[in-house]
Amino acid sequence: MPPILGGAEKCPRCNQNVYFAEEVRAMGKKYHKQCLKCSDCDKQLDSANCNDHEDDIFCNGCYRKNFGINSAAMSMQADSGQPMVLSSAPAGADLCQRCNKVVYMAERIAGGTKYFHKSCFRCNTCSVSLDSNRLALREDEIYCKSCYGKNFGPKGYGYAGGAGGLSMDTGKLDEIPT
Repeated sequence: MPPILGGAEKCPRCNQNVYFAEEVRAMGKKYHKQCLKCSDCDKQLDSANCNDHEDDIFCNGCYRKNFGINSAAMSMQADSGQPMVLSSAPAGADLCQRCNKVVYMAERIAGGTKYFHKSCFRCNTCSVSLDSNRLALREDEIYCKSCYGKNFGPKGYGYAGGAGGLSMDTGKLDEIPT
């Protein structure tokens, strides 16, 4: 849309001038922040969760519901306004060990030799969120220290019995001097 007097463009939703201080950009257009919302459910949108169809804008959920297209498979829109569909991960991309989706550098956490999304970096057993102080690894899976100990720690009498479970037994019989 060409700029009008004073450099402001018209908002595609309300057809009013959009000035720099109030603009939000999405799909190559400038919107008022309050105008950038789903046509169906009125959810506030941003450039990452916005889809357009015949001059209406939709959130990802309403877009899938109304048009049967998985918007998660859609990425940036080309200058023509037509969606580009990605069929697979880019060559050489790191995949999350938990969800098997691409992990970009800004959202990546390393667990051993594998990468995870921050939201996927959870204990394999109890799903508690992990950090480097609570992390235990086993065969490319991650666990909190508590679950790791319960599942893979030593078992049997004398283990985990506190100080009462400790023994100074050397295996030799004590000789009593006569």
